[in-house]
Amino acid sequence: MSNNNFIKKTCDYYGPGSVIYNKTHSIDVFFSNGLSELKTVCITLVSLDGAVAVKIKEIHDYFFNYEAIIDSYTFEKMKSEQSLEIHFDEIRFQIVELLKEISSKETFVKLEVENEKCQLIFYGKSKIKCVVFLVIDLKLTDPREIINEMANCITSLKEKHEYLLKEIHSLRREIATKDAAVKDICTKKNSLEKEFYQQLDSIYTVALKEQNVIEKKLNMEIQHLMKKVTRMLSHVERLDNEILLKHESDAQLLQGMQNMKLENEKNHSTINELKTEIIKLNSDKAKMEKDSLDLKWAIDQKNRLLEELEKKNGELEKDMKEATKIIAQKSQINDEIAKDLVQANQMLVNFNYHYDNISKECDNLKEQLQSKELIIEQQQSKLNNLCKEFTSYKKTYSQEEISKLKRQLEKANEKLRELEKQNREAVMLNNVLTKKLSATEFLENQNPNAFANM
Repeated sequence: MSNNNFIKKTCDYYGPGSVIYNKTHSIDVFFSNGLSELKTVCITLVSLDGAVAVKIKEIHDYFFNYEAIIDSYTFEKMKSEQSLEIHFDEIRFQIVELLKEISSKETFVKLEVENEKCQLIFYGKSKIKCVVFLVIDLKLTDPREIINEMANCITSLKEKHEYLLKEIHSLRREIATKDAAVKDICTKKNSLEKEFYQQLDSIYTVALKEQNVIEKKLNMEIQHLMKKVTRMLSHVERLDNEILLKHESDAQLLQGMQNMKLENEKNHSTINELKTEIIKLNSDKAKMEKDSLDLKWAIDQKNRLLEELEKKNGELEKDMKEATKIIAQKSQINDEIAKDLVQANQMLVNFNYHYDNISKECDNLKEQLQSKELIIEQQQSKLNNLCKEFTSYKKTYSQEEISKLKRQLEKANEKLRELEKQNREAVMLNNVLTKKLSATEFLENQNPNAFANM
């Protein structure tokens, strides 16, 4: 933004042109008091019709601002003073080549500042001494242009600040929407977990009930069978007793054997009934296993849903981390902008200090003008009195006295001319000061917020 005014001004004066170089360099600056400082400056070259414009400006100090225009006349002067062996058409390309050689350290550059003048010196180093290749004389940029550059920089910083604020608001909105989505997903997850655990509890209670019922049935059947077995055992014991008691007759034994066969057949029938009951119980067990498999399948589906929800939650957490990183980067940029604004405010403080000094000088000049106007009025009144006395002397005195009075009149007229000359100079000073005041008021109207902060 700061170099655009320089380019526009040079193009308006010399015709259309193009920027052939615009880069920053860290250059040693030597001052007339013997001090030196390493400054980061921006060097801009503009190729014009019949001239080359050079501008050097420090990035953080607007008052370190110098410029020069090399036309054919100034080049011939440089050629004779520095013994250059190139033509005017080659000067712009040679300066660009020297600037490019700075990064490879084939060529070195420095700045020598004295009052409002500055010299850009390109030189090379050898084992014996330093050889100067080219010296460009620059002059201090007009303060009005520096103030315009400051105003443009402040407006650009304001635009950047507004753009960053809009981005921060949009990011905050996105984060709020993502937070709301995360909360919705968490609530859905909690509700699904509650439903899942409730279904698990209900399935577990149903399974326990069914298990208790089956256990009761099995216990009943086992007790029934145990009773039958005890009966059979008691019956066998009784038969044994009868066999021991009735050895005498085989008929009774045969009858007893037939009775045993019948009872065995009955026992077989009871065993078959128990087998059918066991088959039924096995079918019930198979049904229970199928039900448990269905439950396991449902549980697996729920676990898959939970894994998908956990994945989505992890992705949302990653998005949140990226958003926090972006906010941290934006906060760093805002800190850098705040630092630039502090520097701009400091420069505006310096400008206001110069403005106060100029206003004081203007007030002093106004007082001097008023005093001089009083003196002129007094002299005018004295001249009027002299004219009256002169008319009276004409009547009373001789020609010699009239010639003396004429001489006195001529001296008074000379004094009057000197006073009028001083008055004109004061009026010119007043016009210059009023122009400066109007320029500062125009800047205040352009940047009311900046002066309000001051």
